[in-house]
Amino acid sequence: MKPLSSIFALFCSFLEVLSGMQFLTRGLASAALRPPKAIETAVGTAVTLNKTQIRKQSYCTPPPSHAASSNNDTNYDNTKGTSNFKPVNLAYRALECRGKERDKQTKTPLIIHHSLYGRKENWNPISEIINRITQRKIINVDARNHGESPHTKDMSLPLMSKDIIHLIKQLKNGSDKFSFLGHSMGGRIGILLALMQPQLVDKLVVVDSSVVVNENSRRRWSHLRQACSSLMKIEHRLKLEQGYERLKIANKAVENIIVDKTDRANFLSNLILSDQPNQESIWRVNMTAYLSHPDMMLQVPTFDDACFKGETLFIN
Repeated sequence: MKPLSSIFALFCSFLEVLSGMQFLTRGLASAALRPPKAIETAVGTAVTLNKTQIRKQSYCTPPPSHAASSNNDTNYDNTKGTSNFKPVNLAYRALECRGKERDKQTKTPLIIHHSLYGRKENWNPISEIINRITQRKIINVDARNHGESPHTKDMSLPLMSKDIIHLIKQLKNGSDKFSFLGHSMGGRIGILLALMQPQLVDKLVVVDSSVVVNENSRRRWSHLRQACSSLMKIEHRLKLEQGYERLKIANKAVENIIVDKTDRANFLSNLILSDQPNQESIWRVNMTAYLSHPDMMLQVPTFDDACFKGETLFIN
């Protein structure tokens, strides 16, 4: 899997698909150097970011629990291991429309979905640049069992796609459709989403992902599972340490399994280094759920005559 920095270089074609306009590298550079003046939305609150503000609070924004439930109750999950196909309220970070888009929305909001063992914060820098350049609304989500979203025993790609449909139906927007960008696991979720509910998806961007399961994919997911299992075996020891010592022990345990330093750093970012009051776990990802569904990333549900005719960009 490519690091986010290499994906960054493909923004020219990416933004052209999203915006229908030419993109200047000079504009990207200036956008990257300026701090965002976006708005973070939550239920009944708004936080404006600027140079002088340092925010410590979370930008986790669960959808309102009283929102109407989805009218689409079709069970698309024909994979094994999932017993409860109910969507959950996902945590997300929203950057509101800018400039002319704030006055009159002409572009669909963009949902960005992270990879396996990722979380919404991984895409903060890029989402802020996309927000500045395209002026559209950007929504970074945490998948179930990742980040600040609910941890459940059930976990499958169709179920995660259903969670996104649930989120879309709860969000209030000036558009009936959304665009979707998914990285690795998020890309596969985007493909399922576009096939399950094509009327909800405007444009689809699939980054470093495919529905085809090749040997490289199998090897990578196998290494992630081995690393996960290794850390679970020493969880008690990790709980006895704090900060750098906890990270050092974890890194030592998986360095021969996940050899690539970037991949290992991304994986270990799910380890909480400093315990907080009432903290139930030292993980930001539900390790147990992933280990309980060994074939989750290997299975792809079948769709009879399913088709998505919207604009689609594959970045590899």
